[in-house]
Amino acid sequence: MAVELLEEDREFTINIADLHDIEETGFLHVELARKSRPIDWAHVEDLVHSDISKWDDILITKTSIGYVLLGGYHRREAAKKKKRPPVTTLHATCQTFKAERDVINAVFEDNATQGLKPSAQTKSDHAYFLWLAYPGITHKEIALRVGLSRSGVTHAVERKATKEAEKAVQPTGTGEAEGVPDIITDLPKKEGAGAITQKAREEKGIAPVIKPGTQPDEEKQRQEIVKAANALSDDTERLLGYLQKVGEDKLRAAGITSTLEAVHKRLEEGIHIIDEVLHRPQEETPDQQEAPEEQ
Repeated sequence: MAVELLEEDREFTINIADLHDIEETGFLHVELARKSRPIDWAHVEDLVHSDISKWDDILITKTSIGYVLLGGYHRREAAKKKKRPPVTTLHATCQTFKAERDVINAVFEDNATQGLKPSAQTKSDHAYFLWLAYPGITHKEIALRVGLSRSGVTHAVERKATKEAEKAVQPTGTGEAEGVPDIITDLPKKEGAGAITQKAREEKGIAPVIKPGTQPDEEKQRQEIVKAANALSDDTERLLGYLQKVGEDKLRAAGITSTLEAVHKRLEEGIHIIDEVLHRPQEETPDQQEAPEEQ
């Protein structure tokens, strides 16, 4: 029986024993959202020894099976472990959602704004989810929402779509493919897996994919620069998150935070420039230009 979304928007205190995991809903793409943010037990221990009055509200939604926990899994685990005093309830914000995809997106967005900084993998999974769940959304819009460069979104979508396509054609011993995602079954049977991302790219006005092994050396070098810059940007952002836990006076004296923020800003600017170069429209050669009509 399908789980229904019910309307309720309010803040209240809820018993943690009454919360359902989002996996219990069986919503599409729920595994993608949850595997992107496994429980970090070191973070749970930090919360156990922190002041619960300073915790943010957990995010929940009301459904036909009860209240479902969307954001706050680390806080719930910490609450279970707290002994002095014992914690059995948490303050929650209950929000109404119109569709399953909006619920899953809320899980991703809560992960991005609460507690631990989202990893590069989490951002990539969120980008892929948005591309799947919201037809018509552009890579530029996704980049702004998940905190990746446009080329980073393109790489994430293509990489994940390719993996799903490969899984879909794995033999099961019965002569049929298993795990076929929607992006495969919605295409005409004559189109191969390679047409999946290409068709999507054409619809979104993105430059064609250059197949591996056929890129010019300069193109390969540019893509390697983009990957390296993205990785360095993520590392810098993660380091900033760690440093925020250190005393502000010490950081201000050392100038570490301001320096790293400047580095991070320059990296983002560099990624944007490289991204624009990679997707710059090619000029037509004289041979490609149409000849003028004869009078």
